[in-house]
Amino acid sequence: MKKIIALILIVLIMPVMAVKAEEEKVIRIAIIDSGIDEDNPLLDYSKIAPGKSYIEEVSSCDDKIGHGTAIAGIIQSYAPDAYLVPLMYYSRRPSGVPANGGVEAICKAIYDAVDLYDCKIINISSGIYAENDELESAIAYAESKNVIVISAVGNDMLSDSKRVFYPAAYDTVIGVGAIDRGFNIASFSQQNESVTTVAYGVDIKVLSIRKSSEYIMVSGTSYSAAAFCGLTAKYIDEYPNITPEQFRKIISCSCKDLGEPGYDTTYGFGMVDEDKLEENIQLGGTEKN
Repeated sequence: MKKIIALILIVLIMPVMAVKAEEEKVIRIAIIDSGIDEDNPLLDYSKIAPGKSYIEEVSSCDDKIGHGTAIAGIIQSYAPDAYLVPLMYYSRRPSGVPANGGVEAICKAIYDAVDLYDCKIINISSGIYAENDELESAIAYAESKNVIVISAVGNDMLSDSKRVFYPAAYDTVIGVGAIDRGFNIASFSQQNESVTTVAYGVDIKVLSIRKSSEYIMVSGTSYSAAAFCGLTAKYIDEYPNITPEQFRKIISCSCKDLGEPGYDTTYGFGMVDEDKLEENIQLGGTEKN
């Protein structure tokens, strides 16, 4: 379980011997979501791939829902140099009817993110209610290829406090909960062992597909996961050889504790302290280029 990581001492970070690649390579982030708005002046399209749709009758990744665009905007605000790859598994058909490729589409997107698009990070700001063998295998494949997977822990705390979302609950996935600006856990954020860390996810200003060049206010663990993803991209871009396991260990030692001492199922390890994160990466023997 994720809480076991809390017992790992900082000295166990020492095997990390990642160094920045000699040849500059832009980090790629897969956003498995509803696509990205193709005409928003607040997005940098030079850093966004055409991506791929996994929905029949929908060929482009133009966002008809708005969720993926919001995620992309948050990630670009943290990591403007990262290259975003929209992999769309839900949208609307030309008729306007909602369409969702489900777990099968998510799994295909994970494999493509790794093999076709060479992504180093995968962001999944959604989840399903039950374990799934195909999804678990896809997540394990990403881990085996040194790809970091980040996912939202879910927003159903008020309606179903025992609900667990996947893939956030898998041990190799960094599950992100939501806090407000006062560092309080959001009332909707799931509180269970899927939580690895937390980030701001209450009253977040995001891009809108309905009001081009404007922002709307939203709340949810989707957006805290995106914020953590952008933060992760900044460091993985500098230290691309860090493995997902090494990064999770470093995160466990690099957070501001917001709840009970050590790991807890409300805040996980807490909110990442960037100074501690940089320090612990250096303690692990990493070097900047």
